[in-house]
Amino acid sequence: MAAQQRRSKTAARGNPHRLPRLGHGLGVAAIVILAACSGSDDAGTGAGDGSAATIVADPDSLFDPDNPEGTAPPVPGTAVVLDDDVIIATEDGEIPPTTTEPPIDPDGPDAPPVAGAPTTTAAPVPLPAPTDIGRIVSVSPTHTETLFALGLGEFVVGVDSESDFPEAALDVRRDDLEPDSADLAPLLSLAPDVVIIGDDPTGLAQRLDAEGIASFTGPEPDTLDDVYAQIVGIAGVVGRPELGEDLVASMRVSITASVASLPANSGRTYFHEVDPSLVTITPGNFLDSVYGELGLESIVAPDPSGFTAVTPDQVLSANPDVIMLADVECCAVSADVLANRPGWSGLSAVSNGAVVELQDYMVMRWGPRVVDLVEAVAVGAASAG
Repeated sequence: MAAQQRRSKTAARGNPHRLPRLGHGLGVAAIVILAACSGSDDAGTGAGDGSAATIVADPDSLFDPDNPEGTAPPVPGTAVVLDDDVIIATEDGEIPPTTTEPPIDPDGPDAPPVAGAPTTTAAPVPLPAPTDIGRIVSVSPTHTETLFALGLGEFVVGVDSESDFPEAALDVRRDDLEPDSADLAPLLSLAPDVVIIGDDPTGLAQRLDAEGIASFTGPEPDTLDDVYAQIVGIAGVVGRPELGEDLVASMRVSITASVASLPANSGRTYFHEVDPSLVTITPGNFLDSVYGELGLESIVAPDPSGFTAVTPDQVLSANPDVIMLADVECCAVSADVLANRPGWSGLSAVSNGAVVELQDYMVMRWGPRVVDLVEAVAVGAASAG
C-alpha cells in the first residue's frame, strides 16, 4: 500500500502501473546609497548580486552645515539626487549600471530575500464554503471510492486514470488525468472547486495552490482510525460530515463482526508476501495495523520503511499461522504455487488452508472496501485455528 510496495509490484509486473498512495528570485535594479536604504533585509547583502555596497565619496563633497539642502546625507525613503562626485563601487570593482527605477523599500513586498533564507511556496488555498462546491476532481482511486460510497458522485466531474471503482466512476474517468504528471492542463480544464488527493509524492497540492485551486489531501493512513477520519473529512468538504459518520459506523459493524468470528487466540502469526522475492510488510505498516485488529502478529521485526525482505529459510523457520499473498494479480502466485516451493508444503498456513489470496485493491486502497480485506483475512485466520 505504501510507495515501496507499489515499486515492488511494478517491478514484478514490468510496467509502470501505479496505485494509490516555488522559489523566486528578484533582480535588484536600484542603486544603493546607504546601508539603511539597502534592498535586502540582510545588512550584509549588497545591490542584488550578493556583494556588499560601499559608498565612495569625493573628499570635496562633505556635509556643509551652512548649506544643508545641498550636501546633507539623504534621509532614508526620500528622493535622492546624485551628482557627478558620488559613485557606487562594489567589492569586485564593478560599477552597477544606472537605472530609472525607484529604490526598493527594504521592508516592502518587493524587497529581495535575505541571503540564505528558505524559498517560499504558494500559500495553501482554503477550501471553498460547502455551498460553493459543485465540481470535485479525484486523483486518488481510494478517495474516488469514498466519494461514491458517500453518495457524492453527483459532485464528481473527473477522476484519475486508475480510478476503476465503482462502475459509475468510469463515466467520469480521464485517461489523461495522472496525479504525478507535471502537466496540470487536463486537471485544470475540468475547472474543479476542489481536488481530492491521496498520497502526494510530487507535491500536487502545492502546485494546485499556485494555480489557486483548493485541495484535500488524505495520504496513506497508519491505522483504521485514520481511515475513518479521512472519510468523515471528505464528507465534510461538502458540508455533510454525517454521511461520513454513517459510512464509518457501517464499516465498524462489519469489522467488529469479522473480529468476533475468530476463535480466541492472540498468538497467531502471519507472513504477508508483497512479491515472489519475499519482500514483506513489517510492524508499523498500515496493513500490519489492520492485521493486528484480528490478533495477528508479524513474523518479522519492525523496520522504519515498513518493508523488509526475508529468505525462504526465515519463513520456514517462523512457520506462520496465516499467509497473505499480495502478489496474486501481479505475479500469478497462489496457494498452489506456494505449496510447490521447496519445504513450504509443510508450513502450518499451507497445510491448514490458511493462505489468503488478496486482490490488489485490498492492499493498495484504504477506503470503504478495507472491510473486504478484513473479512478475507479473518477467514484465513479462522482456518488457522
